[in-house]
Amino acid sequence: MQSCTDAIIYEELIWEVKPATILEFGSFKGGSALWMADVCRSYELDTHVYSIDIDHSYLDPRAKANNLTFLQCDVFEIEKVLPSQMLKDLPHPWVIVEDAHVNLVNLLEYLHDFMKHGDYLLIEDTNPNTARDAGMGFIDDIRWEDLGTSKIKELRTFVARHPELYSVDTKYTDMFGYNGCWNLNGYLKRM
Repeated sequence: MQSCTDAIIYEELIWEVKPATILEFGSFKGGSALWMADVCRSYELDTHVYSIDIDHSYLDPRAKANNLTFLQCDVFEIEKVLPSQMLKDLPHPWVIVEDAHVNLVNLLEYLHDFMKHGDYLLIEDTNPNTARDAGMGFIDDIRWEDLGTSKIKELRTFVARHPELYSVDTKYTDMFGYNGCWNLNGYLKRM
């Protein structure tokens, strides 16, 4: 589920970055991946969206597009579905959307070696109030857990390892006021 502000931010970022590849971690029902693939098509971009999740049983069978591929894999073993040669061959610029909520630092470290200047990391749900504000817990089939500040702390750990290589792009995080989105400091550009 995207907040309305983050949906607008994503559309603006996709328009400006014109990604050749989008990697999404955390497919759930496939709605976000399908939406991003549709946004890219509407902008007449030659973008391919790859959406990765450990469990495809939740995927909606209607989540299909020519420029969209769903891959099933545990992000603790991401190299099995995104081997190094595949990542070397994927065209840039990339937009990487992390919404799996597990193994964040190790996932980003693996992808880091293949990223280039101008690629983007979009780290979802770094706002500790996201789950509560979205009403999660009121809908029975949506699994959720209150992450608190754990995700933003993990993101800080990763960025601290590469301080000169990633920068929060405040054009996106602050589009609707200071960190006026669900992804606090979660739009990072590879320098």
